[in-house]
Amino acid sequence: MIGEIAAAASRIDVAMHLARGAKTVADALGDAEMKFKIADIYSALSDAKAAIAGAEVGLAAKDKEIDRLKQQFQRMESDTVELAPYRFRKSVTDGQPAGRPFCPRCLEVDGYLILTERAKRSGPSVFCPQCKTNYNGLPNYGSDG
Repeated sequence: MIGEIAAAASRIDVAMHLARGAKTVADALGDAEMKFKIADIYSALSDAKAAIAGAEVGLAAKDKEIDRLKQQFQRMESDTVELAPYRFRKSVTDGQPAGRPFCPRCLEVDGYLILTERAKRSGPSVFCPQCKTNYNGLPNYGSDG
């Protein structure tokens, strides 16, 4: 898709070059109506070129987000384990849940694996450093809790 956009931008560059050449001819002939029409064509081509450049940037951003999501999905499959309704890091020794859970809100709403942190107050509460949601009584597997 990006290659097609680049090809279209190249064609627009050629058309702009031709429009400039036609404008030069119109200037030499002194044809005011022709100059006006060529100016309109040149303006339209410039707008199209700007739109294509914007589309290229948008597509590149989407490709980057798709790559991030693919990596996240792969990480979720290989490095985490779900123990309903929470997702945990996967223990390398036995594949069981390890440590504190990832923030369920960030995972569901934003699609990010954000590891919860121990709250400074006493008790079994944790919070998400990203969305600041506090959780009480979440399970903890291992000695980091």
